[in-house]
Amino acid sequence: MKALEELFREKDTLSHAYVIIGDKDVVTSALASHIESMAGPLYSAYDINVTAKDSFGIEDARRIQKIQSRKSVGGKKFFIITARVMTLEGQNALLKLLEDPTPHTHFFIVAEQEEMILPTIRSRAHVVAVHEKGKETDDRARLFIESNKADRLSFIKKIIEEKNRSEAVKLLKEVEVYIGGDELDKKRYDPKLVHDLIQARESVRKGEGSIKFFLEHIALIL
Repeated sequence: MKALEELFREKDTLSHAYVIIGDKDVVTSALASHIESMAGPLYSAYDINVTAKDSFGIEDARRIQKIQSRKSVGGKKFFIITARVMTLEGQNALLKLLEDPTPHTHFFIVAEQEEMILPTIRSRAHVVAVHEKGKETDDRARLFIESNKADRLSFIKKIIEEKNRSEAVKLLKEVEVYIGGDELDKKRYDPKLVHDLIQARESVRKGEGSIKFFLEHIALIL
């Protein structure tokens, strides 16, 4: 994700607010990885808050306001905010934070469509689009699915060795979308597989369990 890499190339030039347009699971995981890489030894001292909701409302914005007003031990605070739906009240409350931010505080609002975010918020933030190319995504997912077990294990070897959480989430999402969007695959794969894919993706995204375990599990059950 070159767009995100550019944002974090110089940590001292980060803006106070970004609206990132792209797959919310993949982008959220990638953001967390970039912040960790940028922080290095200071990572444990940084205040990093991830708010992932089905619906983001005014109470969520108020909770973030309380957190961002506190003093940070590491001197920097990062807020990653993502939701399927962001209410008007919630966005207006969030807007007030962006208009008068605490120093050394950075907001990353992740949305799958730019229209989800109020123009007043977008005008106070840098808007970055991180969309993947559909054909490349389909090709990789199809290659992974149609390979034999040994080849699938080889396919994921580099991701596991590098402990690349964002790439693992991305691959699992691509496979999930490919299966769900193809009529032939709907007949070929049972609901338990789709459930396992979603569970694996969410666990990897949240850092629950090892990347190796979940990727190898999916590679073996396909």
